[in-house]
Amino acid sequence: MTVTDRKHTILYRLKTRPAAIVKAMELLANGMDASAVARVERRDERTIRRWLTRGGTHAAKLHDLFFRHLRCGFLQLDELVTFLRGDPERVFVWTAVDARSKLIVEMRAGRRYIEDAYAFVHCLSRRLAGGHVPIFSSDGLRHYFSALTAHR
Repeated sequence: MTVTDRKHTILYRLKTRPAAIVKAMELLANGMDASAVARVERRDERTIRRWLTRGGTHAAKLHDLFFRHLRCGFLQLDELVTFLRGDPERVFVWTAVDARSKLIVEMRAGRRYIEDAYAFVHCLSRRLAGGHVPIFSSDGLRHYFSALTAHR
């Protein structure tokens, strides 16, 4: 039987040296484009994008694992607007930030529709401790009121 310390990490089943993957991820995190990272690291761009996808998936799993049963006293709700390449419509990143610790409790990309507000609040409520209702503040988007009051 073979045992590896890479199990449950983004390095699992990769033969590349960890230092090379870490360097590529640092470059990506600092805003370098995947094609530029591929040129610098002398790797195929698809490989860099696979590493990025693996890292994002792993980070999402860790976030889901550790961000449960939270007792936040005051949550700030907001949407950040951006554009994606090739998409003519704006994309909104819905965020819930703990006002005291500045922890990003929930984040979701979507449009600025009521359905997105409901989905966002539903995911947010799964992160909070059962029966715990924090104080919410927002920019006044009416969808928040509807989603928060309709959710149990």
